[in-house]
Amino acid sequence: MEISKLINIQRLVLDDNHIERLPVNLGKLQSLKVMTLDGNRITSLPDELGQLVRLERLSILGNMLTCLPETIGSLRN
Repeated sequence: MEISKLINIQRLVLDDNHIERLPVNLGKLQSLKVMTLDGNRITSLPDELGQLVRLERLSILGNMLTCLPETIGSLRN
């Protein structure tokens, strides 16, 4: 299943899954309130993350991030 089809998902927990990158269509999850991505291998976050206007909690501990997208500043919750 393509992640962008989960339009009503409110909580996405993908901890410890060896994920290296996130799909850009992640920004289509407009109902998403909580996303945890701890303990993966993510090196960057897509700009589309800033489209998650209902996101209240983002946890990205234990990844390999070198920078954050500017659009993350548009997240207000």
